[in-house]
Amino acid sequence: MRKGSERRQHPRARVAATASVMREREKVGEYLVENVSAGGALITLGPVLPEGARIRMSLKLRGRRPIGAEAAVVRHAALPSGRPGFGVEFRNLPADLQDALQRAVLRELEAAAEPTVLVVGEPSALVVSLIRDVHEAGRSVLYASTPLEAIGLVEVAAAEVQTLVCVANGSSERAEAVLDVLGAGMPEARRVLIGGPPGPNREGLSVPWERSALTDAVAPA
Repeated sequence: MRKGSERRQHPRARVAATASVMREREKVGEYLVENVSAGGALITLGPVLPEGARIRMSLKLRGRRPIGAEAAVVRHAALPSGRPGFGVEFRNLPADLQDALQRAVLRELEAAAEPTVLVVGEPSALVVSLIRDVHEAGRSVLYASTPLEAIGLVEVAAAEVQTLVCVANGSSERAEAVLDVLGAGMPEARRVLIGGPPGPNREGLSVPWERSALTDAVAPA
């Protein structure tokens, strides 16, 4: 097995991309990709697979067609938020796909200061679908599962949060309160509530949302 320093030889970008994962020709689920390099990725918001498991991933990075990759689970990891995840190492990745991943990572690093969309919501398949659709609308994404995590991200992010999106998982009132609390610290940001009604200072989108409506809601001001 490679040493950690060798696994980290490729530039790595913190992203909020998505990936479809298959194991033994059966779909395991849709995952959130927390960070990625040409050598591997850290994924979460889905079933945690055992170390050594061989999988097939379809990575969906912003502005690119999906990239298919064989991978192996090499470690389990707990994210700072407490969400469980696991690290994967790509296996037998052709040179052209390695180059494509490297270019995508470098583009994400260069775009780190671009205005971004902050998505806040409890881990769920709905959140993964939302992030995927925001990416397909051409926007960069930061994701936080809790308001406290969101505050921490905003404090260290190089990017300006231009749109704040909160997902109501059964309680639109709680999500509205989260939007108000976080929005007070970023008064210029647009506010979007997924799964709840619009309000005086926010837009509301139903579930499932219309792609065109979501694209309009997260479009640059």
